[in-house]
Amino acid sequence: MGASFFKDRHIVALAAGMTVYFIVMSGVSVYYSGHFLNANFDYPFADQAAWLIANGKEPFSTVRGINIFGDHMYFIYALLAPLYWLWSDPRVLLLFQSFALATAALPLYLMAKEKLGKSPALVVSLSFLLYPALQFLNLDNFHPVSLGVPIFLWAFYFLEKRRYAMLFYCAFLALITREEYALTVFALGVYTAWRHDRKTGIALCAFAAAWVLAMIFIIFPFYGGGGYVQSERLGLQEYGATLPEIAANMALNPASVATRVMAEDRVKYLADLLLPTGLLSLLSPTFLLALPGLILNLVIGWPYARMITYHHSTAIIPFVFISIVYSLEKLKKRQRIIQGGRPLFAYAVILLAVSSVAGNVFIGPDATKITNYAGIAQMLAGQETYGEYKTAAHNALKMIPDDASVSASDRLLIGVSQRARAYLFPNPFYKLYWGNIAGKPEPTVTLPDYVLLDDAALRNQGVMQGFVNAGAYTNVYSESGVTLFARSRGA
Repeated sequence: MGASFFKDRHIVALAAGMTVYFIVMSGVSVYYSGHFLNANFDYPFADQAAWLIANGKEPFSTVRGINIFGDHMYFIYALLAPLYWLWSDPRVLLLFQSFALATAALPLYLMAKEKLGKSPALVVSLSFLLYPALQFLNLDNFHPVSLGVPIFLWAFYFLEKRRYAMLFYCAFLALITREEYALTVFALGVYTAWRHDRKTGIALCAFAAAWVLAMIFIIFPFYGGGGYVQSERLGLQEYGATLPEIAANMALNPASVATRVMAEDRVKYLADLLLPTGLLSLLSPTFLLALPGLILNLVIGWPYARMITYHHSTAIIPFVFISIVYSLEKLKKRQRIIQGGRPLFAYAVILLAVSSVAGNVFIGPDATKITNYAGIAQMLAGQETYGEYKTAAHNALKMIPDDASVSASDRLLIGVSQRARAYLFPNPFYKLYWGNIAGKPEPTVTLPDYVLLDDAALRNQGVMQGFVNAGAYTNVYSESGVTLFARSRGA
């Protein structure tokens, strides 16, 4: 394989595409992080989680107020933590995420090459890298759920090669990455039993089902301290209070479920997912493997699940492209001839290429669309669009000792999240998005050593003025929209 592998111009083109994708997406992600443009606590939560595990500390996140393994099925952090032994910096997560998503094009290419030929396989793979939902996922801070994209692409590749041990390994990785992936693994087991090996498929289904039971009755009650923490965010309270009750009542009320699925925002979501690939994925029944993730997003009340700008489409993206490969294979085998004497297969590949470019330009992220090459170059060159705010933030961060406890607003929290006590303001002063479904444990009443706020948090929360007036905190730095308070001695 070796040298001859890279003498193949299609492989060279694919490697170039993956490299460009990695440089652009990681560069823009790091730029956002370095300029504190990520107003989201998920990224600091991920950073603190990996840092705690890497340093052998109790896996309790003060960012979220819960055990790391009780929030989502996040055992994958145990495999991510060693990255912090190499470079203890939150940006390592962004780089790893971009690398994982870039290289996910490789198993897709290998599958497509055998079924379609090298040139069409390259078109499919480059279309994947241009896909709006993938790029939005990459730019949505860091979420371990993003790793489901390469995991499921490799899982299907190994299934095609009948390497069932590796298939189960990928299934295991998926199950320890996010709880809803159990539904996709089960569906993959059904597909395996139908199209490949019955015993292997049944075993995979049993593995997924056993994992679900373990999550519901053992893992989440143990780590979450009261059941599934995210149950309220599902927005399915009308169907019940527990996951088994919700599932049963939804099965008994299909008309109600259908009404939810056909709402207007669902239609736009489907269009954003399918139009950038020319609807080609719908030509193959393999697209049914995307249904567990798709139906979940369409049914639940959480509106962000139906926006490709967030990270909730990861169980759908791999099977959109796997089904495209099968759709094109079907057209190639039939070799239908249309006016002009060219096979429909060739026109379908052209449709995919054109749709991918158009989707990237009209639906994809403004920051990374191919027409924004000048803006991308500026970000990669590190031009200081937000220089004053960035400088002020870093100056304030230098004043905070590494072992100090800190409460920070969402934009600035990523600068202080590698410590045992880092809080999303207004925690720990009063509780906001903290703890399990019962609202426990309460945040500690011990005042943090420092409070780091941007102007938005300072205006919207009056809590600090009272502490300053009482002499508990002193304003020690205030510049360009960044304010740092230090706890007074004896407070």
